[in-house]
Amino acid sequence: AVAPRIRAGTPAATLAVVVFLVTFSAVFRPWKARDPRSRWHIGIGAFNLVRASAYRAIGGHRTVALRPDDDVRLGRALKTAGYRQAAASGIGLVEVEWYPSLRAMARGLRKNTFAVVDYRLTLVAVGTLLPLAFVFWPVAALVVTGGPALWLNAAVVGLGAWTTADTARAHGLPLWSALLYPVGSLLLLWMVWSAALRAVRTGEIEWRDTTYPVERLRAGAAGPPDESPGVRRGR
Repeated sequence: AVAPRIRAGTPAATLAVVVFLVTFSAVFRPWKARDPRSRWHIGIGAFNLVRASAYRAIGGHRTVALRPDDDVRLGRALKTAGYRQAAASGIGLVEVEWYPSLRAMARGLRKNTFAVVDYRLTLVAVGTLLPLAFVFWPVAALVVTGGPALWLNAAVVGLGAWTTADTARAHGLPLWSALLYPVGSLLLLWMVWSAALRAVRTGEIEWRDTTYPVERLRAGAAGPPDESPGVRRGR
């Protein structure tokens, strides 16, 4: 799997992309994918190179049919089956213009942010606790605490800014994003909750111009294309 340089159309979208990359690394730990003893796996939609024999052996894309997060799920299926994996940087070689605006990014991520947690609202809530504890509270604590607590939280904020800057540098993105990483975290959290609540409220997800019932996607039952349970939307 090769991580591309991701370009976004606006500063707000760029900030959200940087925080997304930090979050992706924290959740999936791509550097551990190459360890055959590790359970960590990797899959990147922009560029996945898979041996044809391995792909066929796991059942091909039928294994991840009806999964909007099929890139990640394909990586997991390969790792579970015992195949080797590795993640590499494609900066300077592979480039993707992901979303032209923050609104477009929020709309685009509706299809897969809820899928990553298997459409479980409880996991979205649990995942929210981490930024609350390690992003938002430390920033607030700089104002409402003093003494050792102040310095401890300042260190946490500094570590967050350094991690964001390092990620931005590695992906060829602007370093100013490190100064605004709490704002980026808030934007990303808004996108995740917006996608989850919308799916729960409507009972469906729009994916590739087709609307799918969440229950069908949750079941993960793969069928031939002509048995797809989606409803095609006109453009």
